[in-house]
Amino acid sequence: MQKKIKNDKKHYGIAITATIVLILIMYWIFRDSWPKICTQILNARKIPLLLLVLLGNIYIFLDGLVLRYMIKRNGEPCSIGEAIHLAYMVVFFNVTTFAAGTKPAQIYYLYEHNKTAPGKSFGMLTMEYVSHKLTIVLYAALMFCIYRTPILKTLKSSSSYLLAGFGISIVVLSFLTAFCVNDRLAPWLSDLCRRIKKETWRQKAQKIMKQMEEFSKAGRMVLRDKKGWMGLIVRNILKMSCLYLLPATAAYAVTGERLPLSAGACVAYAAVMQLLIGVIPSSGGTGSTEIVFMLLFKDMLGKTSCGAALILYRMATYYLPFLVSIPLVLAGKKAVKH
Repeated sequence: MQKKIKNDKKHYGIAITATIVLILIMYWIFRDSWPKICTQILNARKIPLLLLVLLGNIYIFLDGLVLRYMIKRNGEPCSIGEAIHLAYMVVFFNVTTFAAGTKPAQIYYLYEHNKTAPGKSFGMLTMEYVSHKLTIVLYAALMFCIYRTPILKTLKSSSSYLLAGFGISIVVLSFLTAFCVNDRLAPWLSDLCRRIKKETWRQKAQKIMKQMEEFSKAGRMVLRDKKGWMGLIVRNILKMSCLYLLPATAAYAVTGERLPLSAGACVAYAAVMQLLIGVIPSSGGTGSTEIVFMLLFKDMLGKTSCGAALILYRMATYYLPFLVSIPLVLAGKKAVKH
């Protein structure tokens, strides 16, 4: 009981720390413009604000449906309620563990609720992440091809980061996919485990290897399911489209005017932003999101309006979903306890 209370305090302590760090980053970026930014936020249009909140949570809801689709395609049970719970767990642990505890928490949840083997859960969740990352790359590549000229004009000397964004994403995707589908890796590692002399270490290593075999099996099953894979990509495109509408919506809430871009270009800029966020090392996108948002939209909106739009964007994608996730995660803990 004391350990549980200690862990809960640790999670909330990290969440408070992350929030303070984000506030300090915001303060440093906009230290000369805070009074004007606060005025713009207080005078923001109500309907776009409501749309921001809805789109931010619809994105997470759709993420849950993507997870459910992946889990059920692998022959495991998962209700819509459980899927939404898993999606909000991502938000909660992104904040409270700087994204490090997200997958372990989801694996534990699936095991406690549905007795899904941890190795299989890890394989399913990893391949869901691969499909998510692949969608970001394909979406950004398509939009960049269509709106190449205005994007390069905006990025200017920072356009090299775009190439880095594509490169890093492709390397990550290749590594994760190879790890899942390489059927020679597990036997090789199993042979290494058998050579461990100390009995307790050998038993632990063999237990881990058993989970890795489940992980690899689940990954191969997903990749061979072409219809299921296409279903994942289509669902992820719908999910990411909700997220990509948020920057333009935040800008309209602040200024009452559309960005000087077509609707397609607004989505293209947001798609490129999501790709570039992965280039800058950060925990849960803290810091990198602010930098890339300013890089893409500052010249269009001006520093003050861009700052106000950025804060609203972060409210819709970070703060409010986290507040929603708290009672859901607590309810999940109670359900597991009983």
